[in-house]
Amino acid sequence: MAEHPELLEAQKTKDEKLHGYLKEVYVKSTDNFEQSNTSTKSLPLNRIPPPEPDMGSLEHISGKISEGRVTLKTVFSFLGQHRSDPQNFSIQKIAKDNKLDEKDVENVLNFFKILHLYIPKEMYEKNKKMKKYVAEQFKLSSSAASPPFVLSDKTQKKDDKEKPQDFSPTKT
Repeated sequence: MAEHPELLEAQKTKDEKLHGYLKEVYVKSTDNFEQSNTSTKSLPLNRIPPPEPDMGSLEHISGKISEGRVTLKTVFSFLGQHRSDPQNFSIQKIAKDNKLDEKDVENVLNFFKILHLYIPKEMYEKNKKMKKYVAEQFKLSSSAASPPFVLSDKTQKKDDKEKPQDFSPTKT
């Protein structure tokens, strides 16, 4: 621009002839671009993703859980209820409420544990106060937690496999 100052001055002035041409231009649109909500295309109308499922549940996809089956959320619920109040939430009541076989409910209650803590014997040998700390924490914890068990390094004999041993440091 420093080489041609006349071009800079020409840009600053208003050209009346060009301004008149622009005033005469009129655009009239005849196409109707209304967007309908009922689309026949396979594109989704709602682009918001579905909410994340709770604990791996597919209820939002399948809708209904078939009889004789329950979701993981339901299992956690009746495990906690049975642990807190076994008389009111018995095996028979849980089986009836969830339309399950009593034997299946009994197996779930016996073999499926929530917040089960195993502590190796070596941990107690390294820290002499650990037994006291674990016992205090267990007393403070909720009823959903099971007492801690110490794992034995020795393998069980074939006779003992039927009856599991409890190596709990809180029991004497």
